Amino acid sequence: MDDTDLDTALARIDRATPVPQELIPLVERSHATIRPRRVTGRTRRGIALAAGACVIAAATVGAIGYQDYLLSVPPYVGLEDGMQRATTPLKVRPEYGADAGKTCRLYAEFRGLDRQQLTAVEAILATTDGRALSAQAVARATDQESYLDGLLHGLAERLREAVPGLSIRGAEPLLAGYTITCRDDLPTVG
Repeated sequence: MDDTDLDTALARIDRATPVPQELIPLVERSHATIRPRRVTGRTRRGIALAAGACVIAAATVGAIGYQDYLLSVPPYVGLEDGMQRATTPLKVRPEYGADAGKTCRLYAEFRGLDRQQLTAVEAILATTDGRALSAQAVARATDQESYLDGLLHGLAERLREAVPGLSIRGAEPLLAGYTITCRDDLPTVG
């Protein structure tokens, strides 16, 4: 039998054929014995338990997800609420402290930038010579604290091209600081 034969056979069937009389009592008896399943207290507890477990799992993932993500990407440091960090690092060479002479990566941190401003900052950071910025800070520094402060001021000057009015103290948009990571196992940058 092919498709044409099947179509022909189905067309011959009378769809209005009445139900045989001997089947009617059987159908009525089966309908009389079927009752809708009642939801018991045990079933309700199971549903509530499963729903509660889902809510707890979702809350846990949401609560630790972002901070865990930050700890898994360079510079491997979390952020305070409301802070933003540029993903493009600058290579710097500290001349003071435990990291003197090492090539390190500086990650700028902000408050109050919108997406467009952050994108513009990333573009400037990608073209900024961090070693030259570091050398300028070293030339003006007398100790580690003045070197780190000089880095912040030099970085703010450079980033004001992308974000006019960027401050380092007070009102937003704010260059809130930076994180410097000096690790040999970080991915190569520029």
